[in-house]
Amino acid sequence: MKCYAVVMFLLLSGVVRAEPVALLILPFDNATNEESLDGLSVGLPELLTVCFSGSAQSITVVDRTSLNALLEEQSLSVEHYVTNKGLNELGRVTGADFVLRGSITGTKSGYRVQALLFNIGTTVLTTSVELLLDENDLVSNLCDGIAAPLVQQLAGKQRPARSLLIEQEPERQQLLMTGLNHYYNGSYAQAMSPFLKLVKSHPEDPVPHYWLARSFHGAGLHDFAYIQLTEHLAVFPESPRRDSVMLLLGELGATTDMEGRPE
Repeated sequence: MKCYAVVMFLLLSGVVRAEPVALLILPFDNATNEESLDGLSVGLPELLTVCFSGSAQSITVVDRTSLNALLEEQSLSVEHYVTNKGLNELGRVTGADFVLRGSITGTKSGYRVQALLFNIGTTVLTTSVELLLDENDLVSNLCDGIAAPLVQQLAGKQRPARSLLIEQEPERQQLLMTGLNHYYNGSYAQAMSPFLKLVKSHPEDPVPHYWLARSFHGAGLHDFAYIQLTEHLAVFPESPRRDSVMLLLGELGATTDMEGRPE
């Protein structure tokens, strides 16, 4: 009985969370004026999502599909939405507890990636993380340099930050990072290879199926994209990417029935 009371006290006081923290990752601002980094600034949320995948018990990354649809409907950018509506409204729309945003700026020898973590409930800046990189390791050090300190903050653990990023399948993480890096640099054909490998080795994982379809679409292989997307809906009817898949099928001019299968 005493043990139960202690656990309930910890849960109510916020020392122990009953559910994972919901984290919304927004696109990073490209402040370098280099068009070659536009793709990376938009793709950083997906790359960081892969980094956080080993901490699913502590952190859930919020899907941005509903937010993107709302912004498109109101013809607003994220900046305008946050300025006009505030972080509290952003949290209400997405269900997020924290929001991560940031920027990429240039230095003499490479780039600086700055990540800012805000508590949506209090609108207070919780953590600021900065990473200096050269062109060759812009992506490879994201997990250690950006994600790990944020996991330590969000999980509330008193352990070395790196130990909180436990990736059970490092090869999967590396292939996802490689594919996403190619995708957001506009190299859609190169992105297909790592995603295809993952589809074959992890047929039960909806993530590579989704990104393979997007790579087909980006490369102009619309028939292949359509097949991959409809298969995604059939195999993963509860996919967290379902809304994004439906939107992409809409772009392809596809019509689907209530079960998500092509008519």
